[in-house]
This record gives sequence, C-alpha cells and structure tokens, in this order.
Amino acid sequence: MIPCEPQLEAKVFVRVTLNGPFADDTQINSGNPIPFFKPSLPQTFELVGRNRHNEEIVKYGFVLKHWFVHRGGREGNQSEQTAWCSAINYRMPKVKDLTNAKCRPNPRPRDDFPCRNGIDGALPQSSDYNTLLRHVDAGFITEWGSLLSNAGFKNDLYWTSDSDFFVDSGYGKVKNPNSNFVSSINYGICVHP
Repeated sequence: MIPCEPQLEAKVFVRVTLNGPFADDTQINSGNPIPFFKPSLPQTFELVGRNRHNEEIVKYGFVLKHWFVHRGGREGNQSEQTAWCSAINYRMPKVKDLTNAKCRPNPRPRDDFPCRNGIDGALPQSSDYNTLLRHVDAGFITEWGSLLSNAGFKNDLYWTSDSDFFVDSGYGKVKNPNSNFVSSINYGICVHP
C-alpha cells in the first residue's frame, strides 16, 4: 500500500481597499476647503469564498461605521482643526472615536489621562490606564493599530473635541495640555458621522 500525501491547498489572500473621500494638497492647505462627500453609513460588507464546486467554504463580513479624513502634515491649534472639519462637513473626533484607553479616576501627577467631564475611551476598555487594547469596533487606532505610514498619517498627536485632549496616533495614548512634550499645535483628523 502506498501512503497518500495530503494535498496542500493554495493559500489565497484577499486585500480589501475602501475608496472614499480624502484630502488632497489643496484641501489640506486651505483654511476653508470645500465640503466633502459623506458616505452613507453604516455599510455592511461580506466576502464569501467558494471552492471549485461553488460551495461556500469561508465567509467574512464587517460593518463600516465611520469614515475618517485627516489633514495630512498640516498642524494647527484646536480651533483651526475644528473649523477645518466643520468646513468639510465632518466633525472633530471624540477620544472614544480613536482609542479605548482608560482614564484614571484618581490621577497621579505623571498621568496623562485624568477622568474629567465624563470623557473616556471606547468600550471595551483596556485593563490598564491610558493604554489601548487592540479590539475591533473600539476606536480607530485601537482597531487599525499605529497610523504611522498609513495613508499619509503622521505619527504624532491628533486633536479631539474632548476638552483639549489629544490622542497619540502610534500608541492610542491620551495626552492633555499639562503633559510633558505636548504642544498646542497638533494634527487634525475628522470623522463622519
């Protein structure tokens, strides 16, 4: 008897590219850009893999709930970045739109993310203070990871609409103006809805 070797199936990788509104150089540098298209959200996507007999063998789906547009390398203060988001008919994100880092109720002097005014990260939250926990549907950076080198994002601080809090695009940590090394000039990101 001759032993049969298992047949190895070819590995197939699928990359999904979502195309939508983005800021070109003219819009990035404009203090009053034209309004952007607002995609109808949420949108449900489903990918179905079939074998050669047309039998469904794998299925993957996701729901796109938010669309983010960033202002490239253009820095500004919070009011400038907020005005830019308003001009394109988007809004400045809240902390929870970007990260699930948890605020500290009894802050110590070195902590960057004190709990105040009900501002906190998305759910489910990280078990450690001011540290993100990678999770789908718990904030843009939490879900996608570091924004460094992705679609022109800068690895730095991005404004939020929450009481002068910034979010670090590399680690999802929340900073405030009292933190060390924090400037009042930072990058802008906008979200819809």
